[in-house]
Amino acid sequence: MSELDERLKRLEELLRLVLIKISKIEELLLKTNSNALEEVRLASSIMLSFSIPAIEALELASKAIKLARSVNLVDEITISILLALLMKDRVTVSELTRIVRKIRGKASRRIITERLKRLEESNIVKLNKRGTRTWVSLSI
Repeated sequence: MSELDERLKRLEELLRLVLIKISKIEELLLKTNSNALEEVRLASSIMLSFSIPAIEALELASKAIKLARSVNLVDEITISILLALLMKDRVTVSELTRIVRKIRGKASRRIITERLKRLEESNIVKLNKRGTRTWVSLSI
């Protein structure tokens, strides 16, 4: 076996051990806090998409989920919208759709607009129409 093959084998073994540890951590999180796994999953997505530090990403994910729960609108799109608005103070609906698409992998402007109307009715967001653009911000 060459030195390169031995190094690859060691790396594969280390990677396998890391994956086992991650699985154990996920199991513990589920046992101790059912919300934690959702927060970790969302935070991971934010970290990868926006290069945000882990602690900050976890805090943002936690705030977005708590905010969605406070108005009983807990779905992936709504949480992603709230997360985007926590990261940016004010955005247009088009910008918001792009950010949500980056977080989730997909997003429809029509569905984003529907969720925004529900969030506006719950006094969580403000929609401000200026010309052809609609600006969105958190109202809390």
